[in-house]
Amino acid sequence: MMLAAVPPNGPSTGRVVLPALTRGEFYSLIGDGYATRHSIHDDDVGVLDLHNGRELWRRDPGIGHLQSQRIVDGVLIMSATGYTDATKKVLRSGTDQTFAVDLRSGGELWRRKGAVLANTAGAIVPIWCSGCPDDSVGVDARTGREIWRSPWLKASNYFDGTAQWSTDRDGTVRAVDLTTGNARLVGTLPKDYWIIGGSTRYILAVPPSPPRSGPLEYPGVGVFDIHGLRQIAYLNVTNSASYPPDLWPCGDLICQRGGVDMVDMKVYDLQGQLRYITAQFLLHTVIDRDGQQLILGEQHRSGVVATGVPTDTNQILEATTGRVLADIGAWRLVRVDADRIWVALFASRRTAKLLVSSQERAQEETIFGYIDLRPGVRLAVTTLRPLGGAYEDCDFDFGWLLCGNDVAHTRSVAIHVGDDFE
Repeated sequence: MMLAAVPPNGPSTGRVVLPALTRGEFYSLIGDGYATRHSIHDDDVGVLDLHNGRELWRRDPGIGHLQSQRIVDGVLIMSATGYTDATKKVLRSGTDQTFAVDLRSGGELWRRKGAVLANTAGAIVPIWCSGCPDDSVGVDARTGREIWRSPWLKASNYFDGTAQWSTDRDGTVRAVDLTTGNARLVGTLPKDYWIIGGSTRYILAVPPSPPRSGPLEYPGVGVFDIHGLRQIAYLNVTNSASYPPDLWPCGDLICQRGGVDMVDMKVYDLQGQLRYITAQFLLHTVIDRDGQQLILGEQHRSGVVATGVPTDTNQILEATTGRVLADIGAWRLVRVDADRIWVALFASRRTAKLLVSSQERAQEETIFGYIDLRPGVRLAVTTLRPLGGAYEDCDFDFGWLLCGNDVAHTRSVAIHVGDDFE
């Protein structure tokens, strides 16, 4: 059934209009009350205080085009792939660099060779070098002082909450504690297998298949128990493109994500047997709700037109059966927190009809809302106040909502979603 959205009844929010962007520029949330300003045309980065919309500083870190930015212990850590010449066009493996500045002033604190891992541990920043023989290191965020060194951490395969797993060429898997740098032997995968995902119960890994010519093929996916890496199953799923099959751990099941070309979503059990298929379903994310696995994705209904229902509609499915638990229509996923799915009605859907208090009305501006995931609460969209513009793009993180790309060409806005929404 179509969910009736709860009428806007949330408290008002602090709303800050950000400085206008020039062509090719964009904002990114990096922490509580902070965003960076970038451009696709140069390597400059600026930091904004979202409480007042003012730019604190702007500079070129001098390390190339940034791939990652994060705040650690009051320090902005930036990583980039280094350039090999003055044209900034020729890249070379092993030239990653990391640059740290004081968040408020932009003053340089330290710089190192290598890139920051996707995960950090407290005030320790793990740095590894892709394509070079150097050891990985863990450094103090503020001083850059080396705290630990590890020869094992060579890639960002899987993170179990405290340790980063790394697979050697012979299949040996070690878990490196990001606080101490100590390595723990996990087990051994078949030679040249590499990890593509995992959960608290099992690991997914793909075997190599170097072709003589043509694109790289992945002939299947192995399922391994997370304790000791005993092989549980082998899924005979292939992908002829240059990337492995897009599989997601779904509790005691494995979901194969549908594609933008309307490929069906397939769900397997841990023995590799196909459980069910959902036709023309694009999986967006898998959510744990008090031990129950939920699938959030987009059901494509090409050629089907129904009064008040968009052609493509987002749905929440029960992972074990594929049963539709909720249909949220034109609401689009923004972010999933521990107990909420944050969603938005973007301007591109403004002509869609929605059921609000049992009445249909046209969507004229972007609205933000959430679905409460706490046990016993109905899976319904609670709407917050309209954002005051027809925005096409929103990001939500660190308690802040940042919306840009307004179809009326107005400035981006930052809104603090604080304790008054709890």
